[in-house]
Amino acid sequence: KGPGGDMKALSDGESPSEAHLRGEELEFSDRVVKVSVSHGFLIVVTQKACYVYKCGTFNLHHKFELGAGAVTLLLQAKDVFLLASNVKGVQIFSTDGQLRCTPRAPGLAHPRFLKEDNISLAS
Repeated sequence: KGPGGDMKALSDGESPSEAHLRGEELEFSDRVVKVSVSHGFLIVVTQKACYVYKCGTFNLHHKFELGAGAVTLLLQAKDVFLLASNVKGVQIFSTDGQLRCTPRAPGLAHPRFLKEDNISLAS
């Protein structure tokens, strides 16, 4: 953890699922805000960037900058993942970090109200 208790690293034992980092530690320059492990990928969202790792090797698969707006939701499906922020709204990315779409609907206008239990994602 960084200053003020902000998480800036993930290590074996802090992994959010059954997939363990096998004694490795992943360090980040910014505070980690969201983490998800599913469908063979570990996705870590910090204040400024999104990191996509392949499970098993934990080599960095892809990284991209997020720009403005704090990420409030991260959901994974088989080939895609969803990021929601109050500035950019809902965005769906491939595991290669390519923006696939930015869905628009009345309920998505305020992504701060989106939670894992009121939205789903499938690929």
